[in-house]
Amino acid sequence: MKTNYLLAILFALTTIPSSSFASIEVTDNLLFSAFGSTSITQSDNKTPLFMNRNITDETCYDCDSTLGLQLDYNFLDNFSTSIQVIKAPENDFSDPRIEWLYVGYSYKQFSTKIGRLRLPIFLDSEYAYVGNAYDLARPPQEVYNSVLGVTYFDGINFTWEQELNDDISLTVVPFLAFSGKPKATIGDSNYHFELHKLLGTAIDLNGINYRIHFASAYANVDTKVENKNVPINFPTTNSSIYVYSLGGEYNLNDLLLKAEVFANNTNTLNWYSQVAYNYNIFTPYISYGKQKAQSKSHSITTGIRFDVTPNISINTEYQYTKVDEYSKTFTTPMGPMPAFMGAGMFTKPFVAGEKEDANVYTLMFNFIL
Repeated sequence: MKTNYLLAILFALTTIPSSSFASIEVTDNLLFSAFGSTSITQSDNKTPLFMNRNITDETCYDCDSTLGLQLDYNFLDNFSTSIQVIKAPENDFSDPRIEWLYVGYSYKQFSTKIGRLRLPIFLDSEYAYVGNAYDLARPPQEVYNSVLGVTYFDGINFTWEQELNDDISLTVVPFLAFSGKPKATIGDSNYHFELHKLLGTAIDLNGINYRIHFASAYANVDTKVENKNVPINFPTTNSSIYVYSLGGEYNLNDLLLKAEVFANNTNTLNWYSQVAYNYNIFTPYISYGKQKAQSKSHSITTGIRFDVTPNISINTEYQYTKVDEYSKTFTTPMGPMPAFMGAGMFTKPFVAGEKEDANVYTLMFNFIL
């Protein structure tokens, strides 16, 4: 089992007064910030669960481990640059990656960024990997893993912000990728993508106590699949993919209502709904998610978030997930073969004798600095 450095960091941070937490001003123009998450988690099924986390019936201390470091620098009057480096759950601490790196320019209600940018598909895309920004221990997997965990692109975006009245503002963000070769791993399968085209638009409508987010995107992509357990040299496939998402959140005093739906042109329709209630430093919550893709599944999640300080939070969470329908074979030129991908939230085919559902228990620690 790997040594989990984040556990030691988080417990040390809980001894620091909350007033000392803030982004660190290195100079007048240079800002440093950091965030991280780690967990103790276990399910009652031997089959691995959740993309990039692979939780099983063995207690795991590093399945969710995330650490991010960010530098923001403002220069001249309207120019800025930012870099964010993260150790994602699927990576080792010795193998971090650049999550974003861009130069930006702003003028009045217009701005633009060029470089490696966040893919703005979902309500909480901007806070990807920042566990302290979520009420749940993990963002709902049915929706947030709908694009195979891809969170960034290399290209350019434009932002137009307009106040419609004193209470409502509108933000429109068209984006375009120049190129990209993102990767994803699901169970024993490695996916290598090559983007030939990616363009889309994200729209946000913000009110005093609500937010509505819509995004659509088109991508033309080559996909190469490698699986160590299947003796087939899979050919590279070219696909045109259209994706759409619609989400909203509404705050009624201490009550939060939230829902989001994702669809694409390959018969995928995934969604979740969530209710959370903030009572002082405690936020109990419940969420229900549904997935219809290569398989059908559903999950229910309930837990309590405890805010130790404004910058440190702890989640105790229980999740039940069940596969309702899936195919146990897939078609090849050699005829039907056993499926090599998982179903629902499972990332591998079911271990012999295992049921098609799981109970997952999580104790999650998050911090921001």
